[in-house]
Amino acid sequence: MRRATEGEEIEVVEGNDDICRASPTLQGEKCVAKSGMDAEIRRMDAETAAYLGDEVGSKVLWEEIKAKVMETPKEWLAVFCEQRLGGRLP
Repeated sequence: MRRATEGEEIEVVEGNDDICRASPTLQGEKCVAKSGMDAEIRRMDAETAAYLGDEVGSKVLWEEIKAKVMETPKEWLAVFCEQRLGGRLP
């Protein structure tokens, strides 16, 4: 996170990223925290990337991502969190 906040470009990837690799529930390329979690994470990632307009392979700055998230209507976030996370943030 430090590198991103200092201006390093972030590459949008499909599947596990630097954050996921630190998870103790990652086995190979799959999250095994609970049944169906890996598929749910991939759906959430795809929906979020589509909403933000970032494609796999593109490079973005943290400040750009942060600005897009801050511009997101609260209603969209509420629906996203309710449908995907049971009304709670991870």
